[in-house]
Amino acid sequence: MYSAAVMLGLSTVSFCGAASAAVWTLTPQSQISFKIKSLGLSQVKGDFHHFQSKLRFDPEAPNKGRVELQLEASSVTFSSPELKNLILGSDYFFVEKYKKVKFISTSIQAQAYQHYSVKGNLTIRGVTQPVVFDTKLIPNAENPKLMDVHSKAVINRTAFGMKKSLGGVGEKVHIELKGQWNKQ
Repeated sequence: MYSAAVMLGLSTVSFCGAASAAVWTLTPQSQISFKIKSLGLSQVKGDFHHFQSKLRFDPEAPNKGRVELQLEASSVTFSSPELKNLILGSDYFFVEKYKKVKFISTSIQAQAYQHYSVKGNLTIRGVTQPVVFDTKLIPNAENPKLMDVHSKAVINRTAFGMKKSLGGVGEKVHIELKGQWNKQ
């Protein structure tokens, strides 16, 4: 139900590219989250708190970049805490067996100025599916060692082996990364 979002948001991110590409990691203040509709009206939000990330990226050659993201599935907190055991249980994330959510990019394509399509493979519950993240990477005006990021995608949770829901839990999971990459 919510594991698809976790899958996305909660893996290690790494961009690997040309030898001149800079290496970046997400700042601790960055947020990896997911949202899913429940009962048609309300939304449940999950935020991952423990993740590893790495980005190799050169804006002059984005197609040579690479991202890897790994999330600790059990580090997620929820806007509705009473759902934690259900979502982390065997019907959804099954964190007892699948501890990590991973994303590894396969390509980065420039779409417009500071706007990229990041394609890759997302693994949740041991199931890997292709995902495309709509991503903005913007140099920070105040600190040249920081790059602002806003990335989002939508996945179908049952494609990752999560239980089909009979009681109004949505199929689509909205994944979002907001924060900053810090140049190493």
